[in-house]
Amino acid sequence: ALKQATSLAEHFDATIDVLHVWIAPPYVDNIHQVTVDGAAQRFDQFALGQAGVELNRLMSSVAPEIARQMTTRIVAGDPYLRILEMSDAYDLIVMGTHGRTGVAHLLLGSVAEKVVRRAHCPVLTSRQPRKKERDGNRQSGAYVHGLLDRGGKILVATDFSASSLAALRLASTIAERLDGAIHVLHVVEPPSYVGPHEMVVMGASKGSMSELLRQQGQVDLDRLLDDFASTQVPVNGLIRQGNAREEVLDEANEGCYDLVILGTHGRTGWSRLWMGSLAEQVVRRATCPVLTVRERERVIDNDA
Repeated sequence: ALKQATSLAEHFDATIDVLHVWIAPPYVDNIHQVTVDGAAQRFDQFALGQAGVELNRLMSSVAPEIARQMTTRIVAGDPYLRILEMSDAYDLIVMGTHGRTGVAHLLLGSVAEKVVRRAHCPVLTSRQPRKKERDGNRQSGAYVHGLLDRGGKILVATDFSASSLAALRLASTIAERLDGAIHVLHVVEPPSYVGPHEMVVMGASKGSMSELLRQQGQVDLDRLLDDFASTQVPVNGLIRQGNAREEVLDEANEGCYDLVILGTHGRTGWSRLWMGSLAEQVVRRATCPVLTVRERERVIDNDA
């Protein structure tokens, strides 16, 4: 994540604030002490000091000319809440994610996914590829370098909602700035209560549910692409049929994209627990960086 942030900052002449949030263990209170070199010290002070040492070691890997544009900060608390508290002051949050799945994710979730769900500014996440993925994929930092060096390929998944339109607008801004190309993917997902080959009537048309939904999806996609025809950015449309999550992930992971941009609806509560969010699931499993955008995002100005 730091490599990606520094690459972006260097290209866009931006500054970076590096934040580390220390989480106090549940058994630690304000009077808990440890002995270090024969002297008693409050545990939280000792831990924050050690975090500072590690953060300085991390910063030593950054080129001096870039490090001069960076500040560091260490705070204590809940990482998700502390990041959200500060998010309104920033144009972009860059985070790593561990890609938890299964029971561990259901119970613990992910700080990155929580931030994706609630942050008011765009969030760029990058998952470190697992060992079995590394042979066939670039290291995470190479994607952003590819995007910056040669424009790169950007995938935008759309369901024609307001948040996905915000994602496409942001993709257009980035691609125009970097001389990149956009591929817009719409996935037709027939409702589970109707068989894909069951004959239905939609308006004046009659046919299978799958066929009619695909036709309507193509019409909506073409209309969306027409709205961006006047831009200087190459925009191509893709339409797939099946499970939206799996189709987006397959295209993202197999299409050699440098960046995926998605809108997120910010679901909370039971609807998120049981249904999840496509954006969160792509953040968890995509091998390339994912930039998520909420409907009311501040769109980056080309002249910024």
